Amino acid sequence: MHGKITRVLMAATMSLAAACATAGRGATSSIGGAEWHAIEIDGTAAVPNDVSQRPSLLVDIDSARVSGSAGCNRFGGGATVSGETIRFTKLFSTRRACIDDRLNQQETRYLAALEAVDRFSISGDTLTLFAAGQPRAKFTR
Repeated sequence: MHGKITRVLMAATMSLAAACATAGRGATSSIGGAEWHAIEIDGTAAVPNDVSQRPSLLVDIDSARVSGSAGCNRFGGGATVSGETIRFTKLFSTRRACIDDRLNQQETRYLAALEAVDRFSISGDTLTLFAAGQPRAKFTR
């Protein structure tokens, strides 16, 4: 009887350990591989109305890279993700002219927000990027 209880406890402990090991990776893996489209940047609704034309974000966990559209220009750089901590480094972008002043200003705010980000959260299909505890950008898949 004692041996049977020991085996059951061992199996339960191993299951719990496996669940804990993957719990920390859940947020990390769910941010990667999906293209996220901005719905809000620094508290202002993202433009244009067509979500597919808004600034976007694609995090590649395996290569530690980020890429996407800032609105008028494409961007890329490094991405370090651990749990819910995220940092974008060495961001670069193309230099196409942005004729629409609204889009130009949004692009500047968007890239500044990405450079400041230190944490993220995902709730359903919404990704929120934070800097110093304040939401800087929200996205949808």
